[in-house]
Amino acid sequence: MTATVTPAETATAATPRRRRHRLLVPLGLAVLLIVTTLVLHAVDRPDTDEPGFLSPVATDDDGGSRLAEALRAQGVPVRRETAFDGVLQTAGIAPSTVFVPAPGLVHPDLLDRLTALPPGTRLVFVEPSPRVLAELDTPVEAAARRWAARAVPPDADGTPCPLPEAVRAGTAAIDLQRYAGPAEVGHCYGGALLRVPGRVEVV
Repeated sequence: MTATVTPAETATAATPRRRRHRLLVPLGLAVLLIVTTLVLHAVDRPDTDEPGFLSPVATDDDGGSRLAEALRAQGVPVRRETAFDGVLQTAGIAPSTVFVPAPGLVHPDLLDRLTALPPGTRLVFVEPSPRVLAELDTPVEAAARRWAARAVPPDADGTPCPLPEAVRAGTAAIDLQRYAGPAEVGHCYGGALLRVPGRVEVV
């Protein structure tokens, strides 16, 4: 016995298959796009746990050797300290700028000791977390965060930047994590860089 399939039956069977394709192809492309974006974002983001992250002697992409050399060329002495006691000993002699590239790794008790350094000392923290801001007892809190850093001028939000160093540096790819604070806190780069005045200045 031979079964005959009419064109109408063939079209009916193919319709659900076409519907599935119409749904699965865009969905698959969307998933691929999301996965690719997440992978690229993870690869592009520096790892603050790396020993060379913003180190003044590291020459890789996340190193700070170019910045250290630029400072030395302007007559600013740069000293690398890898032990906390060394930081306190060096910065305790005279007002200094203490640059902390990964403040989230610093113990809370040690943060308190940093704020007890001589008057005129400047503490520079890279992307401090809400915990670090609270431990430092600053009036600053984390605000909006962007997906990726954006290059902006120091007066990006129309407010004059009070840091001469930032004004000299000009446009920088710094707009990633923004911070909010009261009027007496100096805002630069649309809130991506804040300066908290005090006995020990926090940036």
